[in-house]
Amino acid sequence: MRRAATASVIPAIVVGFLFLLVQPASAKTFEWREEVALHDGGMIGVAWRVRLVPGEPFKSMVGGKRLKFTHPTTGQPVVWEDPGKVGSRLNPILLDIDAGRLFLVMLGQSVTDYSQMGCPVPPYFVYRHDHGTWFRVPLDDLPPTVLEG
Repeated sequence: MRRAATASVIPAIVVGFLFLLVQPASAKTFEWREEVALHDGGMIGVAWRVRLVPGEPFKSMVGGKRLKFTHPTTGQPVVWEDPGKVGSRLNPILLDIDAGRLFLVMLGQSVTDYSQMGCPVPPYFVYRHDHGTWFRVPLDDLPPTVLEG
């Protein structure tokens, strides 16, 4: 009788272990908040949302990303969203404000993303927020105060 109970538990453990191996490949969303220091000493509270999607067999990769925060000058909500489409995925590395204009500096998430977005040298993608929309601008448009901060 004891062997029959053990024989039924072992397959359950194996199935549970296989479930744990396969589960990371399923889509998951992570959310957190962080404070971003500005060049002038101010702070912006940023709410992040990152979605993991199935990648290589039994692995996950970053899919869509979203940053949400309040504009420190106008008090208006600001959102930057990357749907995670291959060829346009970006990783934010710097957020700052100069003369009321927000700037977001990013790197390509992969070589494919970098290549399909024009291979800039240096490899930074700069976006400026104007009138509720993010516009890609040349690196030269990034104010010196942001670069020095």
